[in-house]
Amino acid sequence: MAFVKMNQGNYGGAMKMYEECKAVQAEWAKVLGVNHPDYLTTLNNMASVKQKQGDYEGAMVLFEECKAGRAEVLSVKHPDYLITLNGMASVKADQGDCDGAMVLYEECKAGRAEVLGVKHPYYLATLNNIANVKADQGDYEGAMVLYEECKVGQAEIKHPDYLGTLNNMANIKGDQGDYEG
Repeated sequence: MAFVKMNQGNYGGAMKMYEECKAVQAEWAKVLGVNHPDYLTTLNNMASVKQKQGDYEGAMVLFEECKAGRAEVLSVKHPDYLITLNGMASVKADQGDCDGAMVLYEECKAGRAEVLGVKHPYYLATLNNIANVKADQGDYEGAMVLYEECKVGQAEIKHPDYLGTLNNMANIKGDQGDYEG
C-alpha cells in the first residue's frame, strides 16, 4: 500500500506506512536480525520516498544502511543489492554529482550484466541512466551510443520503456540543434 501511495505522489502517506512497517519489522529484527531482507527492502523503499521528497541526505543514509545489510546478507551480486546501488546513483544524479552517479551506475551495470544478462530490463534501465548522466555532462555522442544499445535491447524484448528511450534520443538531437533528426 505504501508503494502505491508513493507512486500516486502521496509521499507523506507512503512514508507513514513505511514507518509503521519499519516499526513492526524492528520487532521482528529482535528475532530475525536487523539485516533481514524484508527489513532492508523497507529501508530501500523509504529511501526512495525521501529522494522523491528531495531529502537526498536522508535518502542516502537509508540507502547506505540498506546497501551494507544487503551486501552482508545477500551479496554484492544479488539483484536487490544492485537495486540499492541504482537508487544511490539516482540520488547522486539528482544532486548533480555526475561523477559519483557514474561510479555507482557503472558498478550496477557490471553486476546486472553478470547476474541478469544484457537483455534484462534492469540492465537496460541502467544503460539508460548512464546515458542520461552522459547527456547531463554534455557527452551527447556517448549518450547516443548507450541509448542506441538500450533501444535495440528494449525492441528485442518488446519493453515499454522503448518509447522513453526514443524520447531521450530525440531530446539529444534537439539539444544539438538537429531538429529534423
